Amino acid sequence: MFCPSNSRWALSCCCLVVAWAAEDAVAPLKALETLTAFEFEEKVLQVVNGSESQKVVPIVMFHQPWCEHCRNAIPELDQAAVSIAEGKYAMLPALKFYLFSCAEAGGKEICDLHCGTSFPSIMVFRDGRAIKYNRPRVANVFAWWIYRVTRPAVMELSEKTDWDGVQQRGLAFLLRVPAKHSKVETELILGNWQQLALDSLDKLDFFVAFEGKELADSIGGPVPSVHVGGPASYQLEPTAFEALEDEEVMKEWVQINQFEPVIALNPYNWGDVVSTELAAITLLHANDEEAAAALKAFQLKARELRTGRKYLFASLNVSDEESRMLISKKLPLFTPALLQGPQMFVFQEGIDGKLVYWEDPKFNRVLDLSILEVESLMASEEAKQDQSWECWAKHIRKASVRLGSHSPRSLAVAVAVPALVLYLMVKSSMALVGALFPAALQDANSKKSK
Repeated sequence: MFCPSNSRWALSCCCLVVAWAAEDAVAPLKALETLTAFEFEEKVLQVVNGSESQKVVPIVMFHQPWCEHCRNAIPELDQAAVSIAEGKYAMLPALKFYLFSCAEAGGKEICDLHCGTSFPSIMVFRDGRAIKYNRPRVANVFAWWIYRVTRPAVMELSEKTDWDGVQQRGLAFLLRVPAKHSKVETELILGNWQQLALDSLDKLDFFVAFEGKELADSIGGPVPSVHVGGPASYQLEPTAFEALEDEEVMKEWVQINQFEPVIALNPYNWGDVVSTELAAITLLHANDEEAAAALKAFQLKARELRTGRKYLFASLNVSDEESRMLISKKLPLFTPALLQGPQMFVFQEGIDGKLVYWEDPKFNRVLDLSILEVESLMASEEAKQDQSWECWAKHIRKASVRLGSHSPRSLAVAVAVPALVLYLMVKSSMALVGALFPAALQDANSKKSK
């Protein structure tokens, strides 16, 4: 670069340009390969969707040149790829790490299909599916997650000590397969188990034990059968299960039995519960005697009703600070100021991936809880709350009424706040109209003055 020495201003500008260029420069990559649109088709899609068994697992980062988060994540992913290549993670298939720029020719169509406008998006392509990364973008977490989602989906166990060790490490599901079943039936059951494992690669561990081996024979009982285990602190109580040939029923069983009978909700397990897409019947409670009695009764009801494998059961302690933060963010109608004693509600992830919940102050009789009552609540439009404008207005109305029922002062606040909100909305709307159509607003004001 040429910088005229007789101009201090020009020299300063040149130095700034050099500094910016140095800041934007990316260190040479050791393990990431850049793909064109044509190469993406050849090295990713054809590999994943080929008729032969997949021998290479492609890992792709979709990025944009202007994306700062992308620039920060690229060297982290490259470092993770290097550590995996050095053999720090065993039992992995052949992996290929790629970078794909959505600004390249033909890139927009590919990115619209796979990641939309979310950058960077890191995806693993295997077994006809794309698994998206959703954790902190740092090298050690990248490496751990890639190990989880590229390992064999189902692993065989033969010895009882192997199963004991697996249960001590965390949550694990085991399928016992009979030796005398027909080949077609056995392949159907194993295929269903494989699909379930692929759906939960980054969360759950799946194993298989064949009849005639020590582990399968030590468990006893009829085969085929499914089992779940984990540390004693998990307090698992698996429900009975028989219909192994039905993949949907098997999926419901896994979703229900990965949790204890009543899940103690908090910000850390909230996402795991929501991701099951099952409705969760939840008890809100405090730390007083009335709440303790309600929680005990709720736990008994949960054990009675969860065998239907249709609902999860959870509790949420409003006396806990982290739980209150979760409530204020996700469930504003249940702030402590609006609660009067233990209260039940139902929540679920909607079709669009957004939270939906159903609540009614009368839905608080734990001893009378039934599936019929839950279904009636979920069928009520008045009880439903989501992120639509209609439900926002409904939320304001409900909160005002409930706050006003506490005391005369609360009633005054309940009347004043919605009125103030309405006034501000009208004023903002008029200001917007005035900015967009100043002549029309001036004409209207002049007619009013006459």
